[in-house]
Amino acid sequence: MIRTIACAAAAVLLTTGAVAAMADTGAQPTVRFDHKTGAYCLQSDAITGSRIPQVECHSVGDWAKQGVTFSRR
Repeated sequence: MIRTIACAAAAVLLTTGAVAAMADTGAQPTVRFDHKTGAYCLQSDAITGSRIPQVECHSVGDWAKQGVTFSRR
């Protein structure tokens, strides 16, 4: 039980860190669908001090658990 809570808390902290980094730069994240894994990948600009862009990939169900939904336009 405690392990599950710790994992959930870590996921929230990682997600909020990525969102906070995007808010600082004003950049919009890019979302792409990986056909091989069936996951949606969110790519944002690199965090200050790094040149590597941040990429986070999860299934639709995992994103929904974090409160993220996708709609096609």
